[in-house]
Amino acid sequence: MTHLLFVHGLRVTSNCWDPFRERAEQRGFTTTVLPWPYLDKPAADLRRDPPAALGGLGLEELVAYFGDHIRAAPEPPVLIGHSVGGLLVQLLIDRGLGRAAAALDPAPIRGLLPPPGGLLVHAPVLFRPWRKLDLFSRRSWARDFANGLPPEESDAVYDAHVVPAPTRVFRQAAMGLHNGVRPGPGKPPLLLVAGTGDRTVPASIVRAAHRKYQRAGAPVEFLEAPGHSHWLIAEPGWEVIADGVFDWVKRVAE
Repeated sequence: MTHLLFVHGLRVTSNCWDPFRERAEQRGFTTTVLPWPYLDKPAADLRRDPPAALGGLGLEELVAYFGDHIRAAPEPPVLIGHSVGGLLVQLLIDRGLGRAAAALDPAPIRGLLPPPGGLLVHAPVLFRPWRKLDLFSRRSWARDFANGLPPEESDAVYDAHVVPAPTRVFRQAAMGLHNGVRPGPGKPPLLLVAGTGDRTVPASIVRAAHRKYQRAGAPVEFLEAPGHSHWLIAEPGWEVIADGVFDWVKRVAE
């Protein structure tokens, strides 16, 4: 039985994966959702009193943290990551950790520059280097991250999921620090998923990553999610995306 390890991204807690996880288990997979360090509390508690240590997290610490978990597992899991979690699963399989990986709306690997619209979404964080943590406003969440949600649902989803994020990760990704991969024919299979309505990681960036892997001869596939925003893992129509990912997992890992 194939085991799936779900890796969430910045600004949200691990319960963002609840719909995907339940559907995966209905389809016969076993699953683990592992929260990032310091994010094992309800979102409201983390917004009210964020752990100071959270600000010290960077990509290298997160890769080490998830890598230790994967090494301790009885068998290598298939990794499924969203946003920065999608970047993390690419970094992990690049190091030979995991049987395969699906990266949904993944943050860019080194060498890929977002278009101006994508830069504008992150500019407020990048130009506040003295801050250790950044919290999405409700307006930014609805406009840039979850623009695929009906307006009446946006605030409720924000309350359930959104938490402060370490600005160090944003700066590392922007500067190309600790986010490089060396794709090639011998690496585990990778699926890249892009939402065409994503304003945080535009689909053009995910397509560019796909081309980079292809040119290197890596085992990579691409799945487009028409009209979906960055919150494609839990907005209307997420089931079609989940089934596409799970169909791919069954084909490459079973």
